[in-house]
Amino acid sequence: AQKWILLSQITEENKIEHEDKVLLTDRATIDNFAYMYRIEKSDAIENFERCAVAHMRTYDFVFKTQKLDLDAKEDGIRTTDFEFRDMIDRLITHLLKKHIIQYQMLPATADYSTHVKFVENIIGSLQKEKSSQKLVPAFA
Repeated sequence: AQKWILLSQITEENKIEHEDKVLLTDRATIDNFAYMYRIEKSDAIENFERCAVAHMRTYDFVFKTQKLDLDAKEDGIRTTDFEFRDMIDRLITHLLKKHIIQYQMLPATADYSTHVKFVENIIGSLQKEKSSQKLVPAFA
């Protein structure tokens, strides 16, 4: 399932015409790869890693959440297992550093409006410096 999610995400994101548009996603391709990596034992895993990393390099901005010491709410979709969530968070950070993918850490808060203001400030200041580049931020 994770292979399909990763490849589908890349396909769908590549369909978007980025001229004068912003793509925001709460899961970047490296996130999907981290979930795949923990269970995949085949030789093909390196190919998926290269694919996920290559696509990450198409993002202009990557914002990573900080794992807070808050219990996850049971929603029937995401795990509430603290150790699993911690392991995935560490793996994503490891992959970002391993592949030298630049990212901004979001403030350590669950307050959505604080995150939005932070992202707007970063994009605004960097966009002035990179006025000729496309704007396609991704949340990690």
